[in-house]
Amino acid sequence: MGYSPEQLRILEINAKVSGSISILGSSRLVYEILRHESLRSSNNSPPGQSVSNMNTKRGCLQMISVLHQILLGMSLFDIGASSMYFVGSWAIPSDVEGNQFQPSGTDATCTAQGFLFQTFASAIPFYNLSLSIYYYLTINHSWKEDRMRRRWFVFHILPCTFGILTATYGVATQQFNPNELWCWFTGTEQSNLLKFLFYYGVLWVIFAVIITLFALMYRHVRKQETAIQRYSFANIALRRASDQQGSMQNEDHSASDHMSQHMQAALQEEERKARRLSRPIFIQGLLFTIVFFITFFFPTLFRALQFHYDQITFFIPFMMTLFLPLQGCMNYLVFKRQFIQSFFCRRSNRKNRNSIQALPNSNRNNTENGGGAADVANITAPSEDRRKQMMLNPHRRRSGFIILGTESQNELDNLKVTAQSMRMPTIDAAPTPPADIILKEQTLTEELEIIENDFPVDQDLQDDAAAAVLGEQTDAPTTTSSTRTNEDTDALSDHNDAITDNHEAITDTDDAIDG
Repeated sequence: MGYSPEQLRILEINAKVSGSISILGSSRLVYEILRHESLRSSNNSPPGQSVSNMNTKRGCLQMISVLHQILLGMSLFDIGASSMYFVGSWAIPSDVEGNQFQPSGTDATCTAQGFLFQTFASAIPFYNLSLSIYYYLTINHSWKEDRMRRRWFVFHILPCTFGILTATYGVATQQFNPNELWCWFTGTEQSNLLKFLFYYGVLWVIFAVIITLFALMYRHVRKQETAIQRYSFANIALRRASDQQGSMQNEDHSASDHMSQHMQAALQEEERKARRLSRPIFIQGLLFTIVFFITFFFPTLFRALQFHYDQITFFIPFMMTLFLPLQGCMNYLVFKRQFIQSFFCRRSNRKNRNSIQALPNSNRNNTENGGGAADVANITAPSEDRRKQMMLNPHRRRSGFIILGTESQNELDNLKVTAQSMRMPTIDAAPTPPADIILKEQTLTEELEIIENDFPVDQDLQDDAAAAVLGEQTDAPTTTSSTRTNEDTDALSDHNDAITDNHEAITDTDDAIDG
């Protein structure tokens, strides 16, 4: 590399710290996988049969799910590789000339480190390839766990055999020699060629295969979601058509609504099941692949730059020694992704709940202490100009009502929506008879009276509601004298007079209270 002793010391310490963190993460991942499978086996074991008896019959490894087998093998090999990163230059012979940081080994320790390093480090990319193949078979070909179990050994053959065979060849040909950081393929032209053939060349091929697999998975997931959306839109159209047809028949209207609710619930359940089988699995596999690319990006860049430059900037080996031993920790974070997301969601919900609970107290304290009184006054009381207008015009005093609570405001909002909906013309509706108009007026008046008994009501809102009813009455299609009887006309006139008397009584009551 040609770096100074201080720079090599930084690189060595960087690799030791990252290797230690990776060992902890991979060890924790192994523990949680074994603990999870042990609990699952104990829950699924038949009565009267212990877990140990089941393990002897089926085999301990076969009881673990295939996905957990791959993650378990990847974590175990990562522990071995991270241990070699942690040992680093300590395994280099002490009599070697160079700028290595604290070399204190022998030729035997250097050879052993090269053998273990090649065995463990070269197996990790193959386990990432096995993980990608697992997700590809699960998503694109819908392979179930039972079918995976019958071929579980396929996912472990290449990672185990390739590393051991290439490491054995390196020991037999004495190609493991010390460099600035650790012992590996280096020192001769043949060892440099073996480094690219047995590690980086294979790594780049695995990169290409994984990218191809995830491109196919992404295409499959997009097709599946598009089909789900088309199916959803078609069912919504059918449901709306059935609702419109049912609305023409008043007797079957409630049954149609009931069926529509069931159809909507069934449709949503179908969509959730389909997405549960594709998108979450794809995201989980994609995150493991992103960790794989982050881990080996800087080593790949470093070796590629060696073809063109004799001296490479210190930043690239620094990032290489930081991320290369750190894959175990990042794999553990991806493995616990759902737990981390739920933790932050619970924390966010707790903060929102506390802020909502503290909101009335804070408003009351701000009002009493004078802090933020202007903001609270805009919500809880009318402005000063509005108060003067209320005093000058007693009939408009109710416009400056005070919001007493959330339920009261919701009732007012519902009343406004009702009045607005009554203004909207009805499409393809039959002419409304006068009796229905009277019934709507009675319902609206009763709602106004109920709200007025609980808290002051906005006079503008009453005027708007009355105008809405009168406007609907004016817009209603006229009929002949044969269909409109004198009794209906007299009843409508009497009812309007009753509403007017009610408004006058409310106004007189306000004047008496103010007096």
